Amino acid sequence: MEARSVTCKDQWLTPEKRKKVVETTLNDLLAASQYTQLTFVSTQIAPKSKGQFEVQGDLTVCGISKRVSVQAAVKPVGEVRLEIDGEAHISLKDYGLKPPSSAWGLAGTRDQMTLRSLVWAEKPA
Repeated sequence: MEARSVTCKDQWLTPEKRKKVVETTLNDLLAASQYTQLTFVSTQIAPKSKGQFEVQGDLTVCGISKRVSVQAAVKPVGEVRLEIDGEAHISLKDYGLKPPSSAWGLAGTRDQMTLRSLVWAEKPA
């Protein structure tokens, strides 16, 4: 995924603080101008329940790869499309990233980050 697609959904922050979190994440944490992509390569997929899967794989952030577990929900959309909604929890420190301090006006920022992705797969025409 594009590093610049990062958003902040923490509703306990004001819109101005959420904007600051995104700017700090892109510029200081992810160095998005240098590391433009976050990549995930799956190594194992295990069904959990109907439409629910646990996907193991390697997530690369800022050039550092770590094994992560993604919880994925898969549902058909129409006749030719699948929607795959995935979520993984990572530790910033695992990727050599230091969580922003409250001195930056980002009180409550933690080492843990949730990554969500929404992917659509379509049958070829």
